[in-house]
Amino acid sequence: MRGLLNSKASFTDDDYAIIAEDFAITDEDARELLNLLQSSFDSEGRFRRKVFKGHLKEFAKYERNIFQFLWHYLKQINNRQDRVSYLNSLQLLISEMKDPKQALLVLLADFIKTPMQVTFFDRNALILCNILLRKYNQELRNEIEITPEEVLMVREGLDPDRVAVAIEQVSMHQDKFYQKIRLVHEGFQQALNPRAVAEKTLPIRYLVTLEREAYIFLSLIGGSAGHKIIRDAIEEYSNPHARIYMLDKSSENIPAIMQLFKVLIRGLHRFNDIADLPLLQSVMGQEKPLMSKVPDNQYLVVKRVMEWADRRSRTWNVPSPNERDLWEYSGEGNCP
Repeated sequence: MRGLLNSKASFTDDDYAIIAEDFAITDEDARELLNLLQSSFDSEGRFRRKVFKGHLKEFAKYERNIFQFLWHYLKQINNRQDRVSYLNSLQLLISEMKDPKQALLVLLADFIKTPMQVTFFDRNALILCNILLRKYNQELRNEIEITPEEVLMVREGLDPDRVAVAIEQVSMHQDKFYQKIRLVHEGFQQALNPRAVAEKTLPIRYLVTLEREAYIFLSLIGGSAGHKIIRDAIEEYSNPHARIYMLDKSSENIPAIMQLFKVLIRGLHRFNDIADLPLLQSVMGQEKPLMSKVPDNQYLVVKRVMEWADRRSRTWNVPSPNERDLWEYSGEGNCP
């Protein structure tokens, strides 16, 4: 796989035979597959999106195996611009697949298998998972690096079979999923407290958006495991004495923290459990204490979260007239 980026790389008959066996295809098909992928990069290893797009129907013939191959190949691309372009191209490949559940299984397995490690590819995995859960996706027409928050409005637009697969995977590997989410959240807190952490942490922006993708994913699929994670997170973010508000860089990152809080509030409403109403009411009771923890110029972001909590508590089980499944993606709402 690394060799594919090298224009001088050569493959032997044994190499093609091994790939053919893994993909359950002929040696000749394996040779064609590698040629298609290699032609999608120029002599300097830069991704050629138009060429890749022209090969989508050929790639799609191999379904899960080719998606797994292409997904792991993403990890070999060093240039950030190429990675983003490649990620968006994988969305188009998904639209060509006859059974997208296979791609969902690949992504979830990759995310869950490292519960004690957070990588730069975990967010990409969840972005694609959030796309795969839906029958149609406005993002296919746009360049995206995070999931638009508007997807939390989608209900009828979810694919029930893919949602069932996701719930099953999270339930089967519940402990690992919990560990992973906790590790992401701990990493975010460490990044907010750099003076107390000896080792280098991942960037705050990345950790915020990764945690956000996880909450959106769990809110979309539902299920008891996700419900508990969302509830626990809301209890923490609504507590003005929580560690998240006490760290060196907490004040300057209040907009990002509140963005996560708002996604959690919107996500909780999707579970449609009346037993959550007291939790929302408790959140609204923390408005003034939370205001005391933020700079004066950040009052508005806290107030917006409380407005969402109030709206959800008053319209429980009653869909908002503005919430619809065929939403128009405006490109707004990105996490700061």
